[in-house]
Amino acid sequence: MRILLIKCHGRSLMTRLRPIVTEPLELEMIAAVLGGFSESGLTCRIYDPWLEGGSTKRIMDQEKPDILMLSGYVTAVEEIISLADHAKALSKDVAVWVGGVHAEGCPEDFFVPSVDAVFYANALWGLSALLKAHFEQGMDFPYLYETTPGLAFKNLRGEWGRTEPSAEGKAFELPKPDRRYFEAHKHKIRYVAQREVALLKTALSCPHQCEFCYCRLLNGGEYRERPMEDVLQELRGINADTIWIVDDCFLTTAERAEAWIEALEGLADEGIRKRFIAYARADSVVRLQNYVSRLRALGFEEWIVGLEAVEDAQLRQLGKGLEAEDNAGAVSIIREAGARLTALFLVSPDDSAADFRRLEAWIKSHGVRRYTVSILTPLKGTTVYNQYAERMKDPRLARPARFDFLHLVMRPTRMPAWLFYLRFWWLSLGARLK
Repeated sequence: MRILLIKCHGRSLMTRLRPIVTEPLELEMIAAVLGGFSESGLTCRIYDPWLEGGSTKRIMDQEKPDILMLSGYVTAVEEIISLADHAKALSKDVAVWVGGVHAEGCPEDFFVPSVDAVFYANALWGLSALLKAHFEQGMDFPYLYETTPGLAFKNLRGEWGRTEPSAEGKAFELPKPDRRYFEAHKHKIRYVAQREVALLKTALSCPHQCEFCYCRLLNGGEYRERPMEDVLQELRGINADTIWIVDDCFLTTAERAEAWIEALEGLADEGIRKRFIAYARADSVVRLQNYVSRLRALGFEEWIVGLEAVEDAQLRQLGKGLEAEDNAGAVSIIREAGARLTALFLVSPDDSAADFRRLEAWIKSHGVRRYTVSILTPLKGTTVYNQYAERMKDPRLARPARFDFLHLVMRPTRMPAWLFYLRFWWLSLGARLK
């Protein structure tokens, strides 16, 4: 049995410029699960067109997989469906499965004739359970879908249904990724100017309740940290100097910070030192400011902080749950610790010219050099999506490929769209991403 794992990408300006190219971590985790079935004759191959180049459909033609697994963000929905259609045109017998963060929250986006199943909850556990049942019982997959937890599937009558997640799936610990693909392609991986940056996942979901954020909905909305020893074992085996911790919010509590400091000191005693990039909330930086400097001494060189907005009214509208003064405090604390800050800002389709000017003035007055600006893009499942759903009816604006935070998915209310884009890109070009 041969499985082809494909990382799918949407198409936008940033996908052409590609300032950030990462390893396909979710596919490397799947590869680790699949490795447990190698004695049953299962083999797999990862393909990421950003790292290998070439034509995805040509790769599919060459590999002729028995199972095609597709993963991508919301911007890749149309690409995923196109590849599924191509796979079924090649062979009606190929099983086409979809997973990833968008499939987890919006499996119905893939309820199309060319897709057979969508892993929407505890996907790694569900995949393992499905394959185990197949090899032990010798049954074809369509007869096993309805007993696989956390799966949306098309039954033999062509009707879509889904199974509930299981307790075992929720308790399943993430496997250590199979990083052979990273090793083969790491010379092409970059985070802006830094090369060979490995990804590390140390927790699932997010403990905070920002109303615009999709990440907090993942893992069924339950925040769960991985066991520290599992994380340390993975860290020891990563052949990269720079680690990008991709938890939605790494800096959460004093207890977690203390545990990491102790763990990193232990690794240093073993001669293992890494440089780290991690995400944090502004109020967490303020509340745990003493740990920011201590973590800096142990390799935490950069913090990516979602400041989002600089006025209390805007932050309340986003349901961020913090005050504007926290943002100013976080900028100062990270600077004083000797770490880099990359600030993330949002502009709304309802912003006025004065709102843009105030944001630009705040960035300059606080000396923020590295930042990105995104357009508020409500994602399905979030509270903010429900607030804006009626304004996102125009299919020309609200196509999945446009949900890249660089496009308007609804019409602006305070200025023409062309002027909004002009102000947006003018503000964005002021960033100094070095």
